[in-house]
Amino acid sequence: MASAQSAGAVEVLAVAGYGRSFGASSRFLGRELPGIKSCGVWQALEGTAPGGETRGKSTGIVTDVGNDIFYGVEAATILTWVEHALQRLRPQVDRLVLTGLPASVAGIGRVRFEIMRRILVPSCRLQHGEALRRAVELHEGLVALAEKHGAVTFQGDRDWYGWDRIHLKRPYWRLFVERLLGVESRLSQQRPKLPRLLRPGMRAAAPESKRLFGRVRCIKQPSVCLPDGTTVALY
Repeated sequence: MASAQSAGAVEVLAVAGYGRSFGASSRFLGRELPGIKSCGVWQALEGTAPGGETRGKSTGIVTDVGNDIFYGVEAATILTWVEHALQRLRPQVDRLVLTGLPASVAGIGRVRFEIMRRILVPSCRLQHGEALRRAVELHEGLVALAEKHGAVTFQGDRDWYGWDRIHLKRPYWRLFVERLLGVESRLSQQRPKLPRLLRPGMRAAAPESKRLFGRVRCIKQPSVCLPDGTTVALY
C-alpha cells in the first residue's frame, strides 16, 4: 500500500510484536522483546536520515498504545514513554500520527475483561474499574500529546473491533492502515495486494533482537527486501 502511494520503493522501520510495551520488556508465549523506548529502531532511524534532516514524504506512526495498562503501568508513565517516542520521531518525519485508544474499549464489561486478563496477561492483577479509569486517562493524555507535537490523531470506529474490543477485525485492517497513511482517497479503488509469493517472506520477517525461551536471537536488518527495492526492518 505504501509502495503504491509513493510509486516506488519504500523504507519501512517497524516496531511490532504481540503485547509490546512502550517502556519495558514484554513476554508472550516464550518470546521476549525489549521495550520500544530502548529498542534499536532509534539508532537506525537517526543514523540513516541524511544529515539528520527530515525524510521527504515520510510518516511516523505511533499506535497500539494500551498494552502497558495490562502490565499494571500507570497512565502517566505510559504517556511519558509515548512522548519519548514522539519527540524522537518528530524531527525525522514530515507527518506524525498518534492513534488514541479504540472507542470500543468503553464497552469492555467485567466478565470480558477478566477473560482477556487471564488469557493474555495471567500475571495481571488489575481490577476492571481501575483498568477502565486508566484507559480514559491514557486516551485523554494521547489527545493532548498529539496536539502538543503536531500529530494527526484518530480513533477506529467501534464496529471495527472484535469480541475483545481492542483488536481489529480482519476486514478493517486495510481501512485502518489507509487512515494511518492518509491515503484512503487515493487507494480506495486501487487496493493493491502483495504478490502471493512474497507473503510468506513477510510473515517470516524477524526482529533485530528477541529472546526466545531464554535464548537471545539477533537478526541483521532489514529482514525483508522486495524486488522493487522496498525494505522492511523490524525492531
